[in-house]
Amino acid sequence: MISIDNIVRDVCLEMGDDQYKLYYKYQTYVIRGLAELNIWVIPNIISKIMPINDNYTVDLMDDVVKVFKVGIIVGNRVVTLGIDNSISLSFVDPCPCETFEQANEAINNMFGGECCGAGSGASAGSNDVAFNNVYAGNVPIGVLYGTSAGFNYLGYYREDYENRRLIIDPNFDKIRYPNLVIEQKVSGLGNSMALVRDELRETLIAFARWKSNVQSNPTLANLAKNDFIQERQKVIKIIQTYSLQQNAEDLLKRERNSFKR
Repeated sequence: MISIDNIVRDVCLEMGDDQYKLYYKYQTYVIRGLAELNIWVIPNIISKIMPINDNYTVDLMDDVVKVFKVGIIVGNRVVTLGIDNSISLSFVDPCPCETFEQANEAINNMFGGECCGAGSGASAGSNDVAFNNVYAGNVPIGVLYGTSAGFNYLGYYREDYENRRLIIDPNFDKIRYPNLVIEQKVSGLGNSMALVRDELRETLIAFARWKSNVQSNPTLANLAKNDFIQERQKVIKIIQTYSLQQNAEDLLKRERNSFKR
């Protein structure tokens, strides 16, 4: 992994700005390039533990693109909630019931022993199948096992993207389960990402060079645009390349599903 800061500094050096006077300008371009890659190319999905507000809403991350799973921690598993679009959207947000610092402290205590009152056994060091990378606020706490989507007996939620939140069924037991685990795709335009994949370095540098020269030097801008397209294709190839195990599993599936005489 490489930091956004390192990539921006590389852009500055390539553009001849060794004093980093245009650092924030190039940072804007790098973040825009990252957002484009995250939305259209990279399956950038993370999970975060978020506190439920007093009015049964959960604030989403500021750069969320799509929510995939919503669940609660029960024992050492994440049990997914169901979607119910009949839940009313007419809520007025009060102040959250607790700050992120309080929520993170509670979550850290939870993983040291009891799990939301649902029994022990939820360990931050679990190596079971991941419900993705789980974060408490901005603190990574490891991976948790996730049950399949649709398995639900504890509550429902509704998506409210316009207000960047989820609305929880008022009958949900918020006292026993004060936090939700939300698996979501993010763009990287907000504060969700500080580190990116190493193979994105040259792609993001080329994007920043392209956008920086659009007005001042169209010829260099076109060259940088071509570099960006080529580097993006390399990233796509890396992401879409099958491993030997994946190839063997696909061959086995086709064999099992093929016509038998």
